[in-house]
Amino acid sequence: MHLTGNQTWRSAPQNKHSKSQLLRNAALMTEHNLRNTPAYFPSSCSCHLAAHSQLPWLSCVLLLWQGHRNAISCLAASSDRFLLVSADAGSDSLLVFWDPVSCQPIRTLQQPHTAGVAAVAIAPDASQMATLSAVDASTGLQEISVWDLRPLTASPSSTPMTAAATTPIPTGDVQTCVCYNQNDMSELVTNGRRRSYFWRSQLPGSKLISYYSPPLKASDFHQEVGDFVTSVFVPGSTQALTSTPDGDVVVWDEQGQSAQMGTRATDRRAIKIMRLHGSAIHHLSTIGDFVVSGGADGLVRFFDSMLRMCAWFEQLDAGPVGCVSFATKGQQHTQALMLMQRLEAPNFMVSTLSGKLLAVTSNAFNNPDLDNPSGAELLMESPAAGSIADVAAHPLRAELLLLNSEEGQLLRWNLVDRSCVVMRQLSRDYKLVRMVLARDGSFVVLGCEAGHVVVLKGDSLEDVVVLRNSRHPIVRLSVSSSGQYIAAADGSGQVILYGYLPYKGSFLRWDLVGRYKAHHDAVVGLHFGEAPSGQTRLFSLGADKRLIEYDITNATAANTGLSAAAVTDVVAPGGAGSPCSMCFAPPMPYYSHSSLDTLLLIAGGLLGGCHIQRAATLCCTERTFVLMCCMLAGWLWPVMMIHHAAAASKHQCSVAFVNAASSGIMSR
Repeated sequence: MHLTGNQTWRSAPQNKHSKSQLLRNAALMTEHNLRNTPAYFPSSCSCHLAAHSQLPWLSCVLLLWQGHRNAISCLAASSDRFLLVSADAGSDSLLVFWDPVSCQPIRTLQQPHTAGVAAVAIAPDASQMATLSAVDASTGLQEISVWDLRPLTASPSSTPMTAAATTPIPTGDVQTCVCYNQNDMSELVTNGRRRSYFWRSQLPGSKLISYYSPPLKASDFHQEVGDFVTSVFVPGSTQALTSTPDGDVVVWDEQGQSAQMGTRATDRRAIKIMRLHGSAIHHLSTIGDFVVSGGADGLVRFFDSMLRMCAWFEQLDAGPVGCVSFATKGQQHTQALMLMQRLEAPNFMVSTLSGKLLAVTSNAFNNPDLDNPSGAELLMESPAAGSIADVAAHPLRAELLLLNSEEGQLLRWNLVDRSCVVMRQLSRDYKLVRMVLARDGSFVVLGCEAGHVVVLKGDSLEDVVVLRNSRHPIVRLSVSSSGQYIAAADGSGQVILYGYLPYKGSFLRWDLVGRYKAHHDAVVGLHFGEAPSGQTRLFSLGADKRLIEYDITNATAANTGLSAAAVTDVVAPGGAGSPCSMCFAPPMPYYSHSSLDTLLLIAGGLLGGCHIQRAATLCCTERTFVLMCCMLAGWLWPVMMIHHAAAASKHQCSVAFVNAASSGIMSR
């Protein structure tokens, strides 16, 4: 497995701190909230680490570490930030120890659990680590393991690592969170949706971990108790907290003399329920003597050991808080306290469930700035909270257009500032599925599941027109290089052509030119091209192995509707597979014997043993054809690069050049 650590410096003007100092000061998210924070997980095999310097916020460093083949399920960091751990769940799972200074892996554990790791926690002194396994699909079992990390720090490369103790978790409630007791590192707490377990390991020597799960009944407190979210131990006390989606925390404490028969005095029971937030509490952690909470109401609050609120940051305006992480460079026991009603605590980062990463100055609570009372600075923002259905690059600016189908949003995303320039909220009734941008960026075309085609202005994303000429989902869109024509293909195999035409001799508007039932199977490619004479031409490619050219000239001039000008059967070498994508090749050099030909590149068949379905995309640059496979996670994954003189048979993918002038196969 190849593991790398690549770094990207976002901006570091006048930064006097060394790279290692910045990395040691890294602010990491806790494992429970990672699944809800898209800003840190751009793909299933990599993770981002954001680091910051001390006051003032001089820079932001963004690191990309790659090595996992499954979706990363959890991250953890030691208190001094000298050790980082990442893990994934699934087949061939990995648990990787990272050195944040060199950005390289220290040790890799293959399949620490059969189904991978669901949660991980590192003890405050980094002497041990606890992992919660993912549920084994074959047996339905889950287990908790404790690992001794002292051999790792003494000799990172040579000492074999095995779990010091492993215990199966009783079935019935899958555990999702694990946390160490900073007052007693032999004790841990885990929680699922309805049960919390308190574990005690006797390292070194013991191979088992004892546990106790206190019962909790709604009748005990005369109120309903919501599902559990996350847990933490209260510093300087015997209590522990478990949060709920209602904004409450269940307070657990030792039974003492009221212990029932068969239980110990040190076993915990629920003693009360307290309201800390007005909505779900996604984050609970400790810093110094404080308990820190982050809620769906967007608030970060500090509580003392008696759960009295001491400090609060309530003007972040960044959405529901997913995680809070403090800058504790080289500190195992961080000091954080209230001194003369002033908060003395490290600066921290806040990640939100809306995809924002904030750097917050803790001193802003003591001396708020009128211009920025929260003391927060936006470091990074994810493009969208939902799934990205389509992406288009602006031809003239360093921008992307992102189509969020779930939320009905269209965003202009600045690649330099990593910020949203314009966001257009469209009706969810449209159910947007496709998007294409004009060659000059003057307008955007969107395709809807209901068959509508929506045209918007390129800069402001304001409405231009909505064209309703199909009842089937739009599966392909294309715009001519002149910007005069829009072509759309729907789910029935029909191709629809729109033109920017004179209306009643007074002005131009988008109108229907014609429709043609082109294919009896899915349309996998739809492209405009230009002949050497400058004539605009339109081609469609279907999974029925037919390539069709349309008669645009007569359809526009004679108003006869759209019709086929030529039909070509596309047969892969050996007859295996179906076409899946196509694009026009870039112009050949002027001295080439084919410099006057218009070429189409068609891909199909099997790729690496996996059939490329409708997600396959083909694009080209000036010198190279790049076959891209659009993965389900929403990322464009480069599969192979095909130069003009190269063929691509070793990947089991048929590639053919089609001469658009003669509509015949030139070479394979």
